[in-house]
Amino acid sequence: MSGPASKVFVETHGCAANQALGEYLEGLLEEAGLRLVDNAEDADVIVLNTCTVKAQTERRMLRRIRELSLYPDSRLVVAGCMPTVQADLVRRVAPRAFTFGTYQYHQIPAFITGRPVGQRDWTIPLEPVRPHRKGIRIIPISTGCNGSCTYCIVRLIKGRLRSYPADQIVRLVDRARRMGFHEIWLTAQDLSAYGLDGGPRLPELLSLVLKVAGNMKIRLGMMNPKTLEPILEDLVSA
Repeated sequence: MSGPASKVFVETHGCAANQALGEYLEGLLEEAGLRLVDNAEDADVIVLNTCTVKAQTERRMLRRIRELSLYPDSRLVVAGCMPTVQADLVRRVAPRAFTFGTYQYHQIPAFITGRPVGQRDWTIPLEPVRPHRKGIRIIPISTGCNGSCTYCIVRLIKGRLRSYPADQIVRLVDRARRMGFHEIWLTAQDLSAYGLDGGPRLPELLSLVLKVAGNMKIRLGMMNPKTLEPILEDLVSA
């Protein structure tokens, strides 16, 4: 992409985990010195952070990609789930769009500015962030899934389970408390699978989180009964 862009509009769709990735992406863009704007018509670059969990969502995303590709003075970047597994559909409706997969968010600021922004571990998208909900910090605790459901596209998009280090999650919760957040969302594609790839399981993580959370409300989201059942009693105790 020729020349740096100063104004970027980011639009995020999908689950809480994808919302967290959108906040992470916006944090990266601000860190790179780019100015985030609230309307697509004001932007030099439009970034659409996509979801494609089911057919209805897929159709909505394709319609939105088509709409955003019509802005004559903006470059369109389509990021996240859809270009990871359905890049051909994206190219069909917006041949000139640039695409970045679900583990390539860290490359987008460098692409826009034309200058490197430093190395980053693409498997741990925890910070920087630009929270959208007043007083609420969304923290992903893992990515991916160990399931093999034939009807589900998540495994194809996210890959196998990768749990983020417990000490980093606890540190972010503690920091959120000190910054004045009143609510934490712990999220993942399968929250109750946390730690199945090694390390503490979700009840142990939650116990560690509660030690530093103070009066903050902790919300848990998106669990699978298959991975929840073995830890249910310990989770309830926590």
